[in-house]
Amino acid sequence: MNNATVKALCEYLDAEKAGGRPIALVRSRVAVKAVKILFSKLVDATRGID
Repeated sequence: MNNATVKALCEYLDAEKAGGRPIALVRSRVAVKAVKILFSKLVDATRGID
């Protein structure tokens, strides 16, 4: 886990689980957060191509 994005998502996941939230809710929130982060990175990467 030397990727900063993965580390941030894992920290968020651990914090939510420690808060006592249901795991299905935590996983769905982490998935949404991951999609937003990865999409923004994709947009940033493709801006340099044009």
